[in-house]
Order: sequence, then C-alpha cells, then structure tokens
Amino acid sequence: MTPDAPPEPVRLPPPAGRALRWSVAAIVVLVGVMQIAVGAQVGRAGPAIGGTILVVLGAIVATGAGRGTVIGRGGIHAPNRLRDRQLPWSTVAALRARPVAKGRVQLLVEREGHPPEAAVRIAVLRPADAERLLPAIAAHAAAHDVPFDGPR
Repeated sequence: MTPDAPPEPVRLPPPAGRALRWSVAAIVVLVGVMQIAVGAQVGRAGPAIGGTILVVLGAIVATGAGRGTVIGRGGIHAPNRLRDRQLPWSTVAALRARPVAKGRVQLLVEREGHPPEAAVRIAVLRPADAERLLPAIAAHAAAHDVPFDGPR
C-alpha cells in the first residue's frame, strides 16, 4: 500500500432507497401503534405485545436497514450485497463504474478467479453521489494496485 492512501473509508449509500425504507418503517410503526391501541381498548395483552413488537421492528427497519457498502483499507465490506460480505483487496481483480439510466453510475467489482462477466454490483450511485464518491473510491483502488475503470 502506498503512503498516499485515503485516510478514511468510503461509505456508499444504502441499497434500498431512503424513501422506501422510511415508508415501510412508518407503515410498520403505525400498524404497531394501532395494535397497541386495540390491545388497550379491549384489555388484552396479546395485541399490545404484538403492537410493541411491530413498533420495535419498524424502528429497526428505519435505522438498521441503512447499512451500505464500505470501501476502506481492508477491502470492500458489503453487508447486503456480496455473498462473502467481506472482500479483501487481494481478492479484487478490478473495479468498474459504468453509467446506467438517469445519469446514475453502477459500481461493479470483479473478483480474482472469476470471469469479468461475473462482476458483482455493489452500488448504484446517484449523479451527485458519484461525483463525490468516485474519486475516493479510485484513490482506494489505486492505493491497493487494483484497476479502476470508469469516470473519476
């Protein structure tokens, strides 16, 4: 690794859109609150306990589902994308960034020992995110002698 390696990891946006995640969480929480209200109204513990579980589940969806891919010194950590979840730089053959619809950029990783056609998608970046994150991703790749193909 070269001494000019980026000091901090690059956090990519979560795979599911923020609006979708917040919408699902809000619906689950509202159903949970209705269940709690029904349980309190009829004087039964079952619906109230079920509603409490739904409220907690909604909070987990709102906060926990947003874990995106992290590209850092140790490699690529993709909790929701890669089968391996942790992909060290020594196993990365190349990184590719290719444009897709609406100005978005798809980030793909090619693994050692696999054909280029088997590249795994690790993120789809909005144009503003691509401008901000791709230079740092290219710097991480260059620091670990991994080819980066795409806009910088």
